This record gives sequence, structure tokens and C-alpha cells, in this order.
Amino acid sequence: LNLDEVNDVALAVQESGGFLAIGYNRRFSAHARAIKLAFARRHGSLAIHYMISAGPPPRGTWLLDPREGGGRIVGEACHFVDLCTYLVGAPPVTVYARSLSHDPGSDDSMVSVLGFADGSTATVEYLAKASPSLSKERFEVSCDGRTARCDNFRSTTFSDATDLKTFNQDKGQRTAIEEVIDALRQGRSSPFTLFEIAGVSMATFAMLESART
Repeated sequence: LNLDEVNDVALAVQESGGFLAIGYNRRFSAHARAIKLAFARRHGSLAIHYMISAGPPPRGTWLLDPREGGGRIVGEACHFVDLCTYLVGAPPVTVYARSLSHDPGSDDSMVSVLGFADGSTATVEYLAKASPSLSKERFEVSCDGRTARCDNFRSTTFSDATDLKTFNQDKGQRTAIEEVIDALRQGRSSPFTLFEIAGVSMATFAMLESART
């Protein structure tokens, strides 16, 4: 929930050589992996637009407690930052964000622009007041004259390849658990790097700070 806690975890991993995994499941989705593969040989920078229709903040939940969940930007938007990190291949190095309300208790909407070292840019729109008729998550990735669009992890359309549809929504939870357990059993390293995990957390802290200042 803060930089000191991230540093404590990082130090523990480095001193113990331990296995660290976290519940960032979207990178394990068949949709995310198909998009990652589609741009594996890209020459240019990715342009990512991620829109989340989150609905209003729920009342009385631990997620909004600053000592338990840290609010939805730290506690939920981190998942979207991680997916962008996965697609680009590294965490963001610059962050600019603006809140859309002065009352985060009723509207914690935020628009953020994440910049990456290779020139890639991700716009993350976390919206509490969007129409409830919209899918909760949609993201679009463009590069080298090609575009992929994912709608709520149910369907992905490609401008120049075969589209992907899954019978059920696939946010990657099952695959994430299977691959983490398999890595442990086989003695392999975690599917997450400490660099990425720490970078995602620091980016969400930077989103709040940028919006505040």
C-alpha cells in the first residue's frame, strides 16, 4: 500500500531467494496472450487505450480503507497497469494522472497516461460514472499499422488476423494459479519478476500523487 511496504517485500525476496507471485491474473488471459503474441515482432511503440467502467465506489468495503485496501486505484487499478506492463514488456517510467472528482468517496474516477521507456504509451481511464450498460473492461492496442481490440475478455478482434472468442469470460485466474503451482513444483522461477511487481505498485502510487499535485 506504500513504498516502504514494497521495499520491505523486495528486500525479503532478495535476502531469502524466495518465490514471489501476486494475483495479477489478466496477463494470463488467452486474450492478453494473443495480443502480446500479435505484437511480438513489433518495430514501433505500442499505443494502449484501456477503459474501465468500474461503477461507483462500494460502501463499507475494506478496499476503500486506506490501511487495508488503499482505495481502488492502488487496490484495483494496479491490475490494469500490470496488463499494460505485460503487453509492453516493462513497467512504466512516467506517470501523469488527473482525478475527475473532488470527492473520491463517491467518485474515484481517474484518467492516467503511462509512459514507457521504449516510447509506448498507455491511457488508463478508470471511470466510476460511466454508463452501466458498457462492458466493464475494454482495451485497444495499436502499433505498426495494426490494431487489436479486447472486449471484457470475451472477444478480441484483430485488424489483420483471426479473431478470438471464448465461451466464458477469461481473465486468466485459472491459468495464473495453474502456472504458479506448476512453477513451484518444477522448481522454476516465478512467472512474475520483482522488477515488474514493484514497478506496477510504484506506478499506482505515482498516479495518486500526480492527481493530488
